[in-house]
Amino acid sequence: MEDWRKYINTRLLVAYRNDVLEKNIMEVKVLEVSPSGKYVKLKFIDSDVKRWVDATELKIIEVLEQ
Repeated sequence: MEDWRKYINTRLLVAYRNDVLEKNIMEVKVLEVSPSGKYVKLKFIDSDVKRWVDATELKIIEVLEQ
């Protein structure tokens, strides 16, 4: 399992693991990680929406420069 703590305040390109063809890539910023590391609070850059997501459902495509 990915250690999301190292990505706090970092912009990433992510996709849901079930998106095999990676057609729905999203730009997000990691805001927080739950104590268990199972959930990450993301800010979706396109919509400015912030929400908690199950980290096991996401895969990191690329880390963007700050």
